[in-house]
Amino acid sequence: MEVFDANALLRRLSTRLKMRHLLLLLQIRQYKSLTRVAEHMASTQPAITNALSELEGMFGGALFDRSARGMAPTELGKVVLERAGAMVHDLRHLVRDIETLTSGHAGHLHIGITPFISGQLLTSAIQRTRPDGDQRLTVTIHEGTSDQLLAQLSDHALDLVIGRASSGVNLENIRFEVLYRQQPRLIASRWWRATRRN
Repeated sequence: MEVFDANALLRRLSTRLKMRHLLLLLQIRQYKSLTRVAEHMASTQPAITNALSELEGMFGGALFDRSARGMAPTELGKVVLERAGAMVHDLRHLVRDIETLTSGHAGHLHIGITPFISGQLLTSAIQRTRPDGDQRLTVTIHEGTSDQLLAQLSDHALDLVIGRASSGVNLENIRFEVLYRQQPRLIASRWWRATRRN
């Protein structure tokens, strides 16, 4: 069995991997067909096939399985795609930060919130992100479920999430701060209470 050489892989990726490669991988995941990717990227199918082959050589293994239903990421492909998505999001955030800076603001945050977060809690949480009360920070709010928002946080699409942490949410690799604790309440109709007495 071949021994994995992390240093050799790092050297290959540092000298050969380009942002266009990451975008290509994300396009293949989205369209599941090299022909459709070629059409979308105004390229040819052989050129896309060669680029994918070059990428698989760089990473040292197949990134996609091909079948009649289309292309699906291999286990290696899933790891690479997760990081590719994060890097592309980081690049977009870099552009947004430069745009924000040139317009006279201190920075821009993408904040994910779960439905029914109170305006008071949201305002308080945003104020905590502002250094020394700096009002030049701009914010974009994204709404979704805890699972969706935490996935976007992991992909670097969001900078922070304000939501409810349940027992099903994995907080192992997430730095979090408790904003408030909610006491459990039982809410029942009068009908339910009446039937419980009988």
